[in-house]
Parts: sequence; C-alpha cells; structure tokens
Amino acid sequence: MAVQFFAVGLGVVWRHYRATTRPGPAGLEPRIVQTIVLPHDLVVWTDEDDPGEVRGIWRLRLRSGAPGAPARWTWDRWELTRRPDGGVDGYYGVSATGPDGAAGEDLSAAYLVRPDGSRGALAGPDFPCLDEGGNAVLPWVPYYAVDDGQTWPQWRRSMHRGTLRAMTHWTYVSRSALFATGEHVVIGGVHPGAVGDIKRGDEDIDQASAPTRTMRIQPGTMTFVPVEDGKNLTSISIGPGVNLPNLASFANQYDMALHLADGLHPTDATRQSANPTSGAALEISSRSRREFSLQVKPLFERADLQSFAVCTHLLRGLDLQGVELPPADAYSIRYHTIPLTPDEQGDLRAQLDWEVANGHLSPVEAHLRLNPTKSRDQAFGDIVAARVEGARLTAAVEAALAELGLDEPTAEEPAADETVPGDMLDDETLDEPAGVPGEG
Repeated sequence: MAVQFFAVGLGVVWRHYRATTRPGPAGLEPRIVQTIVLPHDLVVWTDEDDPGEVRGIWRLRLRSGAPGAPARWTWDRWELTRRPDGGVDGYYGVSATGPDGAAGEDLSAAYLVRPDGSRGALAGPDFPCLDEGGNAVLPWVPYYAVDDGQTWPQWRRSMHRGTLRAMTHWTYVSRSALFATGEHVVIGGVHPGAVGDIKRGDEDIDQASAPTRTMRIQPGTMTFVPVEDGKNLTSISIGPGVNLPNLASFANQYDMALHLADGLHPTDATRQSANPTSGAALEISSRSRREFSLQVKPLFERADLQSFAVCTHLLRGLDLQGVELPPADAYSIRYHTIPLTPDEQGDLRAQLDWEVANGHLSPVEAHLRLNPTKSRDQAFGDIVAARVEGARLTAAVEAALAELGLDEPTAEEPAADETVPGDMLDDETLDEPAGVPGEG
C-alpha cells in the first residue's frame, strides 16, 4: 500500500532489495529486506539514448558511526559498466558526501564486508546482484503511476504546485478563523514612541516610503499605550480583515477543481459531502477506484515482476545449499480487484451473454471481462477445466443412477400405425372434422 501511495502521489517511488541471512531453527535462513526510498533521496543516471535504462543510482543515507560517534551523511553508490564483450559489471561502494553533492572520501571499508571476509567495495563477482549469466543487475525497482518515458515524471508537478496553493488558502482560512474569534483593542492616546517597530514602507520594493510603525495583534487581547498629556483616553477595535465564509468557500472550490484536474470523477467530487457510509457514495467510490486500478495495473505488474526477478538474483547470490530457485522470469501475478456491485455484475453478464450468443465475443474474451486480472492463457485453461469437470460430474451422476437402477428410459418414437395421443396433435388436426378428408 505504501508503494502505491507514494507512486501515485509523487509520480515515482523506488524499491531497494537486499538479501541477508538470519539464524533460525534450521540454521541460517535467507531473508529479503526491502526499503522504500523516496525520489528526493536519490540521484539516478540513465543512458542518454535510452532514458529507461538506468546506469547508476546514488542514495543519500544517514549512517551511524561507531558507538558514541556522530552520524554522517553518505552516498550509497550503485553503478553499472558495460564490458567490451557485452556483459555488465557492477560496483557498490559507500562514499562521504562532498561539496555540491559530489562523492567524497571512500568509506566502503567502514561499512561493507565482502564474501571472503575482507572489507571494501563490492565489485565484479562480489557484486550482490548477478543474473544467471553473471551480469550485474541493480537491486532497485522503480514504480510509476504514469509512464512518460522519463526517469522523473513531470505530470505530477502541476498537482504538487496546486496542492501547495491549496495549503496556502487553508492557512489563510485558519488565520481568518482565529481573528474571527474576537477583536483586538488598543487603548490609549497612542504615544508615537510606544507602539511596535519602525518599518520604512515595503523593505523589498520602495525604500523611500514614509516610515510606519507595526504592532502584533491577537484576537481577544488588549494593548495599553501611554496617554499623551492633554489628550483624552481613546480605544480602537481591530477586527477580522476578511470575510471568513467567502474565503472558506473559495478554498473549497479550489480543492474541488484540483481534484477534478487530477482525474477524480465529477460524481465523486459532488458526493464528498455526502454520508461516506451511504450506498451511493460507496458505489461511486468503488467504481472510480476500480477504473484507476485498471489504468495503473500494467505499470505495477511490470514493476512487481521485475522485483521478483531481482529477489531471485539476490537469493541465488547467497549460494543456498539444497535450494533450487526457479528462473527469474517464471513468475505470474494475480491481483485482488475491487468487486463489482450486484447491479453492475448483472448488467455486465447480460451484455456478455448477448455478445457471445450473437458471435461478437468469444467465451475467453467474456471470461476476461469478468476476471480482468487473469491472462488469456489462464482464462482459456480455466474454461477448459470447468467444462471438463462439468462433463465428468454429469458422467459420474449418470453412472451412479444406472448402478442404482434409477436411470430414466429414453423416449422412443411412436410406430407409424400407432395412434398419436391427443395431447401431441397440433391445433389444426384437432379442429378438423371427423370423416374422410375432402368430403362435403
């Protein structure tokens, strides 16, 4: 859930995998450790001609030192280089952060241990993630909500800016609500030197403006200032400077427009104020979430299959004794989907039955429409298995009835000279008068 949350909200989120072992009842047991890393903690290098091919990842990480020593920021550096023979070598090291984000002192020996027990960067055959051919694979998988061919998607930027503006609007609403709780009263003759700080106009625009004095005010409070000689006691009330209902209405309308711009269905937007437990609200919410899940399913499925492949490579690098791992591409996924409402199921089945009966759709296509998470091969196999099992069940029932002598005899056609029962005659035969046909 966290991966989906960050991928949709940020546009992309990265998953890092690491293989390790932990003591268990049967000895050392393998374990895959995953870490969700937000994009602002990463620097990613890609191929200039193919932005989808990642060549290196640097992760900004706060590492603790020896007991009592201060923590320090470091770069975890994952890099790939292509060999002349077409293979890929990997490098994993740890460096201190230098000026302007550059790599500083090499700290690999302080944090990394090689398989032979020595300390230092992991490269060549010591690289922790190698495929079946010995080529290095980055143990990182990106999850995208929209694939626009870029490592850092641009499609979320307008939504991020709109969200910041919405936060600003609600900040003003909250401030206005605070001031609407009461007035600030200033009592006195307002002696020139007794109130606030001197400020000369707008410090960023006009420095030649006449100086003004400022005062911090809060609702429900009073400020007393000295009364000048010969002047009467006066009081000034300072109330809210904005119309709170209008400002709150504007903030709500802006939020609504922001949701619609992000793809939220208009009916969902209009139902937000309804009872969230009502049937209509739940149905609308389920439909929109189902539609969005079908949009992002191919992207998440691709990333999940890549994650399985990375985990397979990492586990193979542990050299597990007596454990045979399947190939990295031998996995398939079935996702849980939001079920259709009863009305939606009935309408969909009626439509599919009509299309299949009239030759517009094959049974496999209809099955896929009802079960969108299956592949075509899975749908075909399930249909065949269901029909075979149904035929076997019918044959078993008939055999059991025959063994008990309860099978029903098959109806035979009547002989030509046999009298046809009256209930088998058609209406015209019954209406024909008795006697020889054709006689008057």
